[in-house]
Amino acid sequence: MQFVIKHILFYGLILSSLNACSFFSSNLAVTPQNETWLSKRNKIESLTHFRSIAKFKIQYDDEQTSGLMNWVNKGDNYSIFISGPIGKILAKIIKTEQLVTLNVIDESEVSAPTAEELLEKSLGWSLPISGLVYWIKGIPDANFDYTLEFNKNGYLNFISQQGWEIKFLAYSNHENYQLPRKIVLSQENITITIIIKSWDSLS
Repeated sequence: MQFVIKHILFYGLILSSLNACSFFSSNLAVTPQNETWLSKRNKIESLTHFRSIAKFKIQYDDEQTSGLMNWVNKGDNYSIFISGPIGKILAKIIKTEQLVTLNVIDESEVSAPTAEELLEKSLGWSLPISGLVYWIKGIPDANFDYTLEFNKNGYLNFISQQGWEIKFLAYSNHENYQLPRKIVLSQENITITIIIKSWDSLS
């Protein structure tokens, strides 16, 4: 059970072959194709108030776990509710302007200034969790260098950033936004698969 909770928290504090791909770095030259991508990125960046419900699976070495995530994002703040496979809430992560707080069932509350520090304090190691709020929307974190790949239809299908490889295997339409439906994040011996069940815009 401890393994399940810790790896579900790992996701909460963070969550095929490529043909005819285009490759771009964070220093894009001004071309019509790049301008189209930048326009799309700017539009998606404006989606700051949303609710996303997703299933996830974490593969760590020879072990794996899965669960559900309910992510409510309001600007720079968010609430993430992490549930086990049968739907029981195991943890809640709340980010405000000052702190990120973790509540785990049957354990004491833990707080830290950032999600990365909270993960370090809770589990003993840290990851670029702040990047996930961008990756889940299908865009890179503009604060760090990145490499992008696009498929022949112009969809972004790969980001390399902060030592992570993020693959976008499927998209869905939401209120004129093209948002990821299936994402695979990998780094060394860790693979996280996210299947997003729904997106909802919030006021």
